[in-house]
Amino acid sequence: MKRRIPIAMALMTVFTTSIYAANPALEQLQTLEKNKKEIHEKYMQDLFTDNAVVAVKPVREHHYYTMPDGTEVDFNDYAFVVFMQQHCPYSAKFDPIVKALSEETGINAYAYTLDGGGDSSFPHPMIPTKVDPREALAGEIMTFFGNGLPIATPTTFMVNVNTLKAYPVYQGQTEASELMNRARDIIMVDIGHMNAEQLGAVPTGNVTKG
Repeated sequence: MKRRIPIAMALMTVFTTSIYAANPALEQLQTLEKNKKEIHEKYMQDLFTDNAVVAVKPVREHHYYTMPDGTEVDFNDYAFVVFMQQHCPYSAKFDPIVKALSEETGINAYAYTLDGGGDSSFPHPMIPTKVDPREALAGEIMTFFGNGLPIATPTTFMVNVNTLKAYPVYQGQTEASELMNRARDIIMVDIGHMNAEQLGAVPTGNVTKG
């Protein structure tokens, strides 16, 4: 049975200013929280450079798509970012769906592995790394999961590669049609033709905890 994670949880800020008073450790976390936007932008920029490992080879031609309201968008402006694990049975079933959808639509697909391994769809995924060994979690994990979404696989995000804004698409295994419907709604929100509240909760299916 599918569950839904409240959108407020997916977007919430974990720490509030009042918590940090007179506590050096928490003050350091406050500083990290203030710098979250800069950290997010750094990892996004690194991800979408020409040297990034893309699961489906980028193509130069435009991939135009007409949205439900008649607006034409270019799928080259968006990318899927998938967190997977080699030993996750749900990733094994879901990853081929993402790869096929990427090839069909022209929306590039990038993969991160949480257990260091790849699969037939993403044989050479990127591995999240800690810039500082004192970090509790790798920066890529904090960038995508740092606002309350559980760390689990498969989890798919959609990113506007121009603004580097990321949206949670789906957490768990699903079909291509449902994934595409959700991605289409996210693009509508991203271009300002739909309210973010209309996205509702982040849909979830079967997952393996990271």
